[in-house]
Amino acid sequence: FDLFIVVVGWVSLANAQMPGISVLRLFRALKVLRLFRRIESIKVIVEGVAAAMPGMANAFIILGILMGIWAIIGVQFFAEFAPQEFGTFLRAMFTM
Repeated sequence: FDLFIVVVGWVSLANAQMPGISVLRLFRALKVLRLFRRIESIKVIVEGVAAAMPGMANAFIILGILMGIWAIIGVQFFAEFAPQEFGTFLRAMFTM
């Protein structure tokens, strides 16, 4: 696997115009993933972050709902006075 990555790196340096070589360079990122299996402390950190994802997703969903409600209120109250910021729902969301 390492030999393949080195050869792809050499080919990409020699011929940068070759289509698809930049995609093959992404295989270098897979070498980092191999470290997760070898180093126990990194593995614990990655597993902890992965375990926290569902709770974070719920928090972001609730935050999105609240921002949507406030954006709707902002459009209703301020669209006439500040159409650049509150003219549409999306502009109000970005203003928030």
